[in-house]
Amino acid sequence: MSERYTTYSELKDQYRAIDKTIKYLDERMDDIKKFYEGSSSARLIFLGCGSSYSIAKSGALIAKSKLN
Repeated sequence: MSERYTTYSELKDQYRAIDKTIKYLDERMDDIKKFYEGSSSARLIFLGCGSSYSIAKSGALIAKSKLN
């Protein structure tokens, strides 16, 4: 398939993007935990639909496992 299609290029680039995101979050995990622990809120809310919905569900699951 031609590289002129943005969606195709983005799909091919997902592994690099996910790896970059994981590294970004790992580098900031202490700050994220401090923010969460210092908050008076009892929960985080992730919103999304379609592909964003799947990402939000994954993010919520990861946040729950990392922050508990």
